[in-house]
Amino acid sequence: MKIGITQRVELVKTYNEKRDCLDHRWFDIFEELNINAVPIPNNLKDPISFVKKNTLKGFIFTGGNDISSFENATNISKERDKTEIKILRHSRDKKLPVLGVCRGLQLINHFLNGKQKISNKHIGVKHNVKAIFDINLFQNYCHVNSYHSYVIPLEQLSSELDAILISDDKCVEAFKHKKLPWLGIMWHPERELPMNKIDLELIKAHFSDSS
Repeated sequence: MKIGITQRVELVKTYNEKRDCLDHRWFDIFEELNINAVPIPNNLKDPISFVKKNTLKGFIFTGGNDISSFENATNISKERDKTEIKILRHSRDKKLPVLGVCRGLQLINHFLNGKQKISNKHIGVKHNVKAIFDINLFQNYCHVNSYHSYVIPLEQLSSELDAILISDDKCVEAFKHKKLPWLGIMWHPERELPMNKIDLELIKAHFSDSS
């Protein structure tokens, strides 16, 4: 399966440039899993034409950039917001698999009318997680990395989603859509060195099961 991966946007003031960016380690993961991944630009007038031309059959929505409509959002990219929302609509219409990572998880919940709040307890730490939904791979997670300032309390999760993992303070760390092949995780697989085998199994299973 060929999948698309979204990119963060960074403003480089020295050169007056907006740059789409991806951590090199994402491609270490793709090489390990033999996944053909295509980075999706954020300045396209018609991102769905790009998706169709490249025959993308699944998507990873990566971290970085606050969602512009969130309270106290910083380092925003409205171009990225628009691009990802259009791709989510396309994925919903075509029932395509999506994996949301950190911001990607938050965007899916926001897209489905869920809520979020600001917290300083999940920034730059590792914390415990507990499975509350019986999915085999997730039973192996005990703790995850955490780099986000927005959290989703369990009661603010979209009604279209089922929580899978929660933190000790009962915030959602992973979810799945009740009907669509959409999965969200709040941690960053690409920031684990060495690669976490459970993360690799999870990514491989998600896109293999949906193909």
